[in-house]
Amino acid sequence: MNCFIAIRNCAYLYAIIGAIAFLLCGCESIDNLIKPDDTTLPATASTELPNNITWLGASYGNSQPDGSLIHSASIDNKLHLDYTIPRDKWAITTMGCEVEAILCFFREENGKLIGGKMEWIRKGGQSVKELHNLHNGYNGHVMPLHGTPSHIMLVSVDGKYRTNMIQLEWQ
Repeated sequence: MNCFIAIRNCAYLYAIIGAIAFLLCGCESIDNLIKPDDTTLPATASTELPNNITWLGASYGNSQPDGSLIHSASIDNKLHLDYTIPRDKWAITTMGCEVEAILCFFREENGKLIGGKMEWIRKGGQSVKELHNLHNGYNGHVMPLHGTPSHIMLVSVDGKYRTNMIQLEWQ
């Protein structure tokens, strides 16, 4: 029981220190760090796909831009997503599950982006995705090291459409 109390007190202490650090750096809330106030695309976002992609599995290189991946962050071993897609055009039912998109993940390695399909996004939207497939090497993925530039995008299940690709620093 004393161990539990010590762990809880340490968690409270870290939360208080983090809150003070946010206030000192001029941040009014942590929400501003996770999700931007507007829906403009980050400077690293592009509707054009880079030409240095090595696809793991199916290639979505011919998919057309249609939708926006607005923001993403890797927090607590999860990807937090903010996106808009034309769900009526993207969603299908497959294997008894309603799916609206495919989450593609890419890591930078030796000047190339290596990646592809990593997870399904269920119909109705999923703003947080666990990273089990990335940890388990699904589709040839390798878990990036802390600080590795990584990129994500969403693709329609039929592979015809995609969002822009955005970059995030892996945490």
